[in-house]
Amino acid sequence: SKPNPRCLAFGLAFDTEKLLWELNFMKEHLMKRHLHLALSSQEEKTLQSSFLHLCKTLDAQPRYFTHRDYHSRNLIIQDEKICILDFQDARMGTCHYDLASLLKDSYVQLPKELQEELLKYYLFEKNKREGKQTDPKEFQKTFDWMCIQRNLKAMGTFGYLHVEKGKYNYLPYLKPTWNSVRENLEKFSEFKELYALLQKCFKELS
Repeated sequence: SKPNPRCLAFGLAFDTEKLLWELNFMKEHLMKRHLHLALSSQEEKTLQSSFLHLCKTLDAQPRYFTHRDYHSRNLIIQDEKICILDFQDARMGTCHYDLASLLKDSYVQLPKELQEELLKYYLFEKNKREGKQTDPKEFQKTFDWMCIQRNLKAMGTFGYLHVEKGKYNYLPYLKPTWNSVRENLEKFSEFKELYALLQKCFKELS
């Protein structure tokens, strides 16, 4: 069936502005309010320049329909069928977004071998359906960058739920989520300064 043009998701997107807003949300609610960090002007500059570069690169990718919160807690099995919950925030974005949400889930840490297998399967099916080949190295790189953004955004949400809503039950997920971010940041030389800064800021999570 063809997409319904009246669906609001087709008029919304994970553009640079939205992706950057999510990272600044993390900075405000996790770094400043939850961890009580006082960032210097140079540290603020490092964050903003790195975040902007990350978000612009992700925004340059082709856009697909994305669920936005496609992780384990929003997938249930009923009558032997997979049901998807919490889809009201869907919007257009890179196809890597939902992959990052699922394979780098804050709540369930999948074995790396399974992550790699599922990523390869997705790319194989994507190439087959679209009738064109995607460079697997470039696809992996964009996936890693999307995971950095998506996981930092999740950490910001956990910080917000603690300081604003008094919910402590999300705090245990900060450490594994930061570990995922750290693993990806250290792969890329362009994020060297960001990695060093976040290592310092999140040392109690390491």
